[in-house]
Amino acid sequence: MGLMQEKQGSAKVTNVEFAGVIGNLPLAIIQVERNGMMYEVKQPIDPITSVLPGDELWVAYHDMTRQAAIVKYASI
Repeated sequence: MGLMQEKQGSAKVTNVEFAGVIGNLPLAIIQVERNGMMYEVKQPIDPITSVLPGDELWVAYHDMTRQAAIVKYASI
């Protein structure tokens, strides 16, 4: 995907949906907002530390495609 080489920054989760399973992990489709722009994250996530609307994530993002990937998520 190459997103990890793109810009990075914090983003707020606005919506989380699940679309099947990859291996043993649910595939999450997560909408995040960063500086007023919406981005979409599609990746498997651990159900124990699943993200919820309102959570803050550190993401790598691409301005042209509006795709993002979670770099770091620390549940509090």
